[in-house]
Amino acid sequence: MCGSGRAAYDDSLEPMTTERPAKRAAMVLIVDDDAHLGSMLSDLIRTLGHEPSWVSDGAAALRALARTRPDLVLLDILMPGISGVELLPSIQALAPGVPVIMLSGVADEELGRQALARGAFDYVVKPVDVRQLAQVIDLALLMDSDAGG
Repeated sequence: MCGSGRAAYDDSLEPMTTERPAKRAAMVLIVDDDAHLGSMLSDLIRTLGHEPSWVSDGAAALRALARTRPDLVLLDILMPGISGVELLPSIQALAPGVPVIMLSGVADEELGRQALARGAFDYVVKPVDVRQLAQVIDLALLMDSDAGG
């Protein structure tokens, strides 16, 4: 869990002014127990021209995946109940090939290695650097579309 507050991301980078080429809007599933961060990530996804869907826990993520296949998943590593690392194989089974970007409020290299070893596209530490996350999102979606996803 990333904590309670506004330190969860760097808002000094808003508004984003990066020119982006026209592309199909992607559906991005955000799984994070922090409502403030979920809202911030949803705003970022909209700014990037995509459609966010936020859920607050692993069970809700699995229900969302059973209904709709996203183009990308942003997944918090440390959540109550099932952790993001534990949830990752289920996401991969329900939505094979969908890139998953892991988010963690703890700069723990071992957690990052575990996430990447289990097939996560990337691992981003909170507080979230909005520009860096936007670049990782763009890259994940570009590579997924190049792979035919």
